[in-house]
Amino acid sequence: NFVRTGRMPLVKIFSSGAAAAVARQAISRVHPSWCALWKVDAPILQIMASEVSAMVPDRVVVDVRAKKKADRTESDLTKISSAMADSLMSAGIMAPIQVRIELFEPTNQYHSASYSAKM
Repeated sequence: NFVRTGRMPLVKIFSSGAAAAVARQAISRVHPSWCALWKVDAPILQIMASEVSAMVPDRVVVDVRAKKKADRTESDLTKISSAMADSLMSAGIMAPIQVRIELFEPTNQYHSASYSAKM
């Protein structure tokens, strides 16, 4: 069974070294402001921080997957990506930050139902 999902944007932060520890601590602090940037309620925006053993070039990559909407213009996305990077720098990330945003057509997105372990 596949169902449409409303859990977007999905934000993945990839980092290594000291930046990884800061990113893990920062996600709860940046979540409210990022919800405002994306104009979504708190339960909708999901953020995960993943530590990688190495990255070339060494930087923090913020990978965003979001629904394509009329109010998400190139100009708006530029402002959003800049604000996201600024908030991570304010949280203490010293490494260069690259924000990558991928917009998709909602009618083409499907997600499996949630599954729980059977005991």
